[in-house]
Amino acid sequence: MEGVLSWPVLGATFFCDVIAFALALGAMYTQSKVPPIYAESGYLICVYPRDTSTGLAAGSIVSLFVAQILISVYTRCFCFGKPDKEENYCKFIVLILFTSSWIMFLVAETFLNGGAIMNNIRSKVHVNRGDTTQHEDYCMQLKKLISTWGAMFTFFTMFFNILYYVLKIAVEKKEKRYNAWLEGTDM
Repeated sequence: MEGVLSWPVLGATFFCDVIAFALALGAMYTQSKVPPIYAESGYLICVYPRDTSTGLAAGSIVSLFVAQILISVYTRCFCFGKPDKEENYCKFIVLILFTSSWIMFLVAETFLNGGAIMNNIRSKVHVNRGDTTQHEDYCMQLKKLISTWGAMFTFFTMFFNILYYVLKIAVEKKEKRYNAWLEGTDM
């Protein structure tokens, strides 16, 4: 429906985005922190065992995907509207928000997917023993940073999704009133 704000769609999108953000934060905070193991002389090995953060990141990916598709389908993806006969800066702003929403979505999905994959693979990092204290933190924080970026871009996706939806509906409502006014003056 053009020009009508659907609270169930807005609520479902917001709910899915908040769930995605919460799961991304959960993935960030539940990653295991294992101290490096002293191996051969002069080397440390950092081993990351599997944990629940892989599942949380995967859940965040799915929830974010559902929210993005829901908004895109309900607003007809901004691509399938009527062509404009006049220049309209409001539609341009909506187009920028739509594009930003998809860019943030793709970046968030990439970081969340990368964090889930890295967490799923048992990785070993060989570090020189001379830099032990500096690299102990590096070993523990390596994957957490990826999940942090994923959570941040998930939040940005939520922000742009909601803003895009509300402004698109406002622009459609404005056009509907303008067209009704034009039809009334043509008589």
